[in-house]
Amino acid sequence: MISQILYLPNASIKLFADDTNLFVHGITLDNVVMNFNASLGSLGNWFYANKLSFSIDKTSYSIFWKSDRIKHNYTIQLCDSDIKQVNCSKYLGVYVDSNLDWKDHIDYIFKKLIKFIIIFYKLRCKLNSKFLKMLYFSFIYSHLLYGVEVYANTSKSSLKRLMVLNNKILRVLQMQPRDVRTAQLYKK
Repeated sequence: MISQILYLPNASIKLFADDTNLFVHGITLDNVVMNFNASLGSLGNWFYANKLSFSIDKTSYSIFWKSDRIKHNYTIQLCDSDIKQVNCSKYLGVYVDSNLDWKDHIDYIFKKLIKFIIIFYKLRCKLNSKFLKMLYFSFIYSHLLYGVEVYANTSKSSLKRLMVLNNKILRVLQMQPRDVRTAQLYKK
């Protein structure tokens, strides 16, 4: 494991499959950028020494800072190549944005799930409730639940879109009119 071989003060490395993520922390933004560039240099040297490669066009960074607006002209480099700054990136299937408001992740889930309304509308008359329930838990519930500990820590208004969509899907699957209380949908 890289973290056992390579010492990076003020940084930690997280590995998953072929993804390497570097997390750097510090008291000031200048300090963070300095530590980040130093850590990237060490990491790049380690990759080179171990005959590993990385894709510079897939490499990016985000800054999480207590200030609303970060004005900087910092250059972050890996092996003499500039790395692009992004406001949002995917980490283990969750879209993490630099504001930590999770709107990008909620939009991603919403767009993924809304496609199922028409499919479920067509299937609800052809399959029994046991199979419909299985489909719901496989294709809807699993997406809502994945990462919920992280992304549900946002405002109720941001989550409302997902709740309304989930209620609509449950109504379609159970062939219930709009006036049926949501508690009954969830109980069934």
